[in-house]
Amino acid sequence: MTALLLSNLISQETVCFCPQSRSHELPDWPGLRVQPLPLKHFSGQAVCAIYCQRYALHLQLRNQAESLNLPLWEAEIKPSSRFLMERYLNGSVQLLANSQPLDPTTLAPSKTIRATDYITNHKIKASQLSAQFKRHER
Repeated sequence: MTALLLSNLISQETVCFCPQSRSHELPDWPGLRVQPLPLKHFSGQAVCAIYCQRYALHLQLRNQAESLNLPLWEAEIKPSSRFLMERYLNGSVQLLANSQPLDPTTLAPSKTIRATDYITNHKIKASQLSAQFKRHER
């Protein structure tokens, strides 16, 4: 069982995201593939997933994108952290302001949080909340 798990971990690709409108600026390197997704960034931009076969290639991509001023989203997440986050999600929550669902691009401190009915028959024994915030200049 351990060997099978190790094999699955070794063959995992890293992933990050970029605007579809700028995906043509990505390098055409062996081991890197780009796939348009039916997702949108919080800003409303259509998104592409960028998969790298090796973590070293992922780090090279981050440097290249920075030199091109090309935004990469979730590129800082380590593969080990992503592996855990994607496999151990056990419930969902809803952030509320004045009893109305919040727009995630306008989150502010001191909002209330409550459980939703995403998972109904599970007792959550542990939880981890990971949040990223960026101050937008107006």
